Amino acid sequence: MTERFNHIAGLSASKLLNEVELTEPPFDPFDVASRLFITVDEKIDLDRMSISGEIGLDESREPIIWINPLDPPNRRRFTMAHELGHLVNDILPHISQEGVDDKFSDPEMNLRRDGRQDPREFAANEFAADLLMPKEHIIQQAKKIINAYQKEKGEESKMPVTSFIAGLTSIFEVSQVAMDIRLKRMNIIK
Repeated sequence: MTERFNHIAGLSASKLLNEVELTEPPFDPFDVASRLFITVDEKIDLDRMSISGEIGLDESREPIIWINPLDPPNRRRFTMAHELGHLVNDILPHISQEGVDDKFSDPEMNLRRDGRQDPREFAANEFAADLLMPKEHIIQQAKKIINAYQKEKGEESKMPVTSFIAGLTSIFEVSQVAMDIRLKRMNIIK
């Protein structure tokens, strides 16, 4: 394994985005992987069709990520961001210890963000949410959406929550469920 990933071990999602020079939504985790020269495999693999994604190290201890090509696009993006979370937080800190956290397979149930899973899975989900929907960008875009709505409908107009979520969903290219969860966790909506 080369030392080329040392600088990203343990980084937060926002610092990783800065590292790869992605500054505007939507934030594409496939682009992050590409900029880091990480091998990504999206070929159909019948032995892995029951999982959404997997990250491991090849024989040279280089990361390789498999994403289920049959999952919908937003699920694939979340899965890729989740696998990057495993890379940064779980694999790279132990990269010199062969056999320690070398591989993570993620069935769809691990990608739920309700906290009922292994703490590392929960942390990878939080990393994914932070990567796809960084707090500072959510706030910035939310203000733009509300301002545009009030400019069109009048200053006193209250934007429907569903329209607000749909607007952000479109900008960040995530599912409405993911955006709803993110906004609730940020205490922007109830």
